[in-house]
Amino acid sequence: MTLPTSPTPSESTQKLGKVEGALLGVLGLIAVLITGGAVAISIVSLVIGGGQVEIFTE
Repeated sequence: MTLPTSPTPSESTQKLGKVEGALLGVLGLIAVLITGGAVAISIVSLVIGGGQVEIFTE
């Protein structure tokens, strides 16, 4: 008895998967840049003003 094989995805499905992967990668990169920028700005504000400039801190 042979097990049923899963059908191979069509070309459009494969392209959609690649586009989705690329978009997730770009969104991840943007999130890293935003987080890094917020940390850098908070460090610079602490160095310059000693805590006077509160942009991202609550």
